[in-house]
Amino acid sequence: MINDPAPLLPVLRKLTRLPWFFLAIISLIAGLGILTLQSILINDVAIYADQQLIRYLIALAALITFAMVPPAIWMRLSYPLFFMAIVLVLLVPLIGVSPPGSGANRWLMFFGVSIQPSELLKITLVLALARYFHFAAADKISHPLYLLPPALMILVPLLPIFLQPDLGTAMMIAMIGAGMIFLAGVNSLYFITAIALVIAALPVLWANLLPYQRERIFTYLDPERDPLGAGYHLLQSKITLGSAGMWGKGAMQGPQIQLNFLPEKHTDFIFAMFTEERGFMGAVGLMGLYMLCFALLSAMALRTTTLYGRLTISGMALTLFLYVFINMGMVMGLLPVVGVPLPLMSYGGTSIASLMFGLGIAIASFVHRSNKA
Repeated sequence: MINDPAPLLPVLRKLTRLPWFFLAIISLIAGLGILTLQSILINDVAIYADQQLIRYLIALAALITFAMVPPAIWMRLSYPLFFMAIVLVLLVPLIGVSPPGSGANRWLMFFGVSIQPSELLKITLVLALARYFHFAAADKISHPLYLLPPALMILVPLLPIFLQPDLGTAMMIAMIGAGMIFLAGVNSLYFITAIALVIAALPVLWANLLPYQRERIFTYLDPERDPLGAGYHLLQSKITLGSAGMWGKGAMQGPQIQLNFLPEKHTDFIFAMFTEERGFMGAVGLMGLYMLCFALLSAMALRTTTLYGRLTISGMALTLFLYVFINMGMVMGLLPVVGVPLPLMSYGGTSIASLMFGLGIAIASFVHRSNKA
C-alpha cells in the first residue's frame, strides 16, 4: 500500500524555494575556513578543523529547519528571544567565565558548553526591531515617541556589554541597531543629529575608556611603539599579509603560521592565515564570495512581501557586512584590533551558530514569500 504523499507536498515545495545557490556560497566559505584550520595541528591532529566541520554541518541543518518554519511564528518569538538574550548578557558579570589569558568575562558555561550571549544578542536585536517596525505606522515611525522603544532596545544591552568589557561588540550592536532604524525609513535628520552628538561626546568617551582600550587605539595609530607587546598582533598580521605574494605559500607552508608568529590565527586573525596560504588572489576571491552573499541577501529582501521579512533579511545582510568589514579592516590595520570574528571562517561555536540561526529565520521569510508557501 502506497502512503498518501499529499502531506509532504508543502514541505517539498518549501525545499524547492530554499536559496540553494546562497547556501552553496556560504558552505564554500565555511569549507575554505575548515581547509585553513587544517594547517593548525595539535599533536598531528587537525582538532580545530574537525570540530568546525561538525559545528557547521549541525548549524546548516538547523538553518534549513528554521527556514521551513513560517515567519509568523518567528515574528511572535522575536521579543521573547530578544529578552532571553538580554537576560543571558546580564548573567555574564555574575556567573561568566573567561578563557585563560583573556582577562574578560564574556562567556557562560552550560553543561560543559560555553556560549557568548553578546553574539546571540546581535541576531535577536535584528528580529526584535524588525517586528517593532513591522507593526509601526509608516507615517509615525519618525515621531520621537515611536523611536523611544527601539532606542531602548539598543541602549539597554550596551551598558552590560561595555562593562564586560567588550567595546567592539558594543559598537557593533549600536551600528546594527542604527542600521535597522535607517532601513525602516526613519527621517535621516535623526542620524545626522546622532553623529553630531557622538562627535561632541568623544572627549567624554575617551576619558572613560579603560587603559587597554586606549592602548588599542594608540597601537592602531602606531603599532611599532610596542612591537613586542600591544602592537605585536597587528605587526605580525601585516607581515603575514605582506609576505603572501600573489598566490600564497600553499597549505601548511606559511612560516608565520607554522612557526606560531601570528597569534589568534584560528579565530580573529584567520583572514591573515588564509591569505598567507592562498595569496592576494585567494584573499580577493574570498572577498568576492562575501560580496556575492550580500548581493544574494539583498535580492531576497527585494522579493520578500512583508516588511518583517525585508527587515530581517536586510538586517542579517548588514550584520554579515559589519562582521566582514570590521574583521578584515582590523587584520589589515585599517581599524583598531577588536574581538570580532570573520563569519563562517573563524573557529568558534557561538558565532557560527548565532549567524546561521539568524540566516535561517531571515530565509524563512523568503521561502514563505507567497500564500502558496
